Amino acid sequence: MIEGLLSGNWSGIPVVLMTLILGVVLFTISFVAASRFAKKFAPHFIIGITLGALMAIISMNSKICAITLNGYAFPLVLSSLFFPVLALSADVLNEFWGIRHAKMLLYCEIAAQFLMYIFMFWFVAVPAISEENQIAFVNNFSLASRGFIASVIAMFICNLADIYIYSHLRKRTEGRHLWSRVFGSTIFNLLLDIVIYTSIVFIGTKSWSEIFQMMKISAMVRVTFCFIEIPALYLFYWLKKKTIFIVDKDTVEDSVIALPAN
Repeated sequence: MIEGLLSGNWSGIPVVLMTLILGVVLFTISFVAASRFAKKFAPHFIIGITLGALMAIISMNSKICAITLNGYAFPLVLSSLFFPVLALSADVLNEFWGIRHAKMLLYCEIAAQFLMYIFMFWFVAVPAISEENQIAFVNNFSLASRGFIASVIAMFICNLADIYIYSHLRKRTEGRHLWSRVFGSTIFNLLLDIVIYTSIVFIGTKSWSEIFQMMKISAMVRVTFCFIEIPALYLFYWLKKKTIFIVDKDTVEDSVIALPAN
């Protein structure tokens, strides 16, 4: 059944939807568990969960998949399907705990990527068991290293903008109209990220027509995620009301407490 969904003239639609929904479901379950068991340390656990997901996503930078729509196969970096889900972490932290926690997540993501890059550089330097194995690893690392540079630049610029735009819209609407701040900040962040990330990773390795095709498909993925993330955040409010998702008031910033629920 799954093979049938992932092949065919319109297989790109279930691939994108299933990937994004899977990511949101897993993050939601993880965040609820963190809020119940870690209590006042829940934001730190959420940051840790997100960093683990980020490392897994970075490892997929060298894999390019095909998103098939109406019989046409569009190339797309596999990690591009997962990166939007990371925005949910920042928005949950910003919404329920405050801007400082969201910024802490961003700084930890940048630091984690630098550490990963140092380890990868060392792994390249260590001799492999055969020349073929060394060449294969170096070729993979070459693309991954470009992905690292692109990821750090795009993540810092776009996510920092997202955090401040989200916080500003929250204050501007006095905590109401949750959908507007999620849509406004996330669209700006994700679409800018597409341009920066895809350009740096593939300039010189792909033609501009191929790069633009990747950008268009990535944009479709990011916009689709916006419409999945909005009900997800409303779900968090419902879970909070039912005391399933627990936010320790002692860990919440004053600026968040002062605003209405949503």
